Amino acid sequence: LAEHPSPTEAGAYALGLGLMGGDVSRPLLKALDEKHDDQVRSYLAVSLGIARVQAAIEPLRQIVTISR
Repeated sequence: LAEHPSPTEAGAYALGLGLMGGDVSRPLLKALDEKHDDQVRSYLAVSLGIARVQAAIEPLRQIVTISR
């Protein structure tokens, strides 16, 4: 994800990781922490939900709280 500066490209890779399943939480959570583009973060949130990453709940809540 870090190698893809385009939000669309990064989003496509994030969704691919989410659909893959398995242990994808680490790269997705790392990207969620590092990326500040709203479009990329929305793709990451969907991907984390698809992959059912429970550890993503609190970071996503914080993002929503800050964005209000």
